[in-house]
Amino acid sequence: MNEVIPIARIEREARQAAHQFASLELACPYPFNSDAGHAFASYFHGERLRMQQARAEVSGSASGVA
Repeated sequence: MNEVIPIARIEREARQAAHQFASLELACPYPFNSDAGHAFASYFHGERLRMQQARAEVSGSASGVA
């Protein structure tokens, strides 16, 4: 029987993993071809993108670029 995993849990795990792992392959605890794996990947990549944008904003303001 398949366990139903709450989407909020998957989102929380993926966002935390994005700060701990450089790649989805190392971070994802779910089978990649499962619904949970797809959701995890989406949240993981979204958080990594948000992190990159935040770094770009910080480095832009640190260099005096507005």
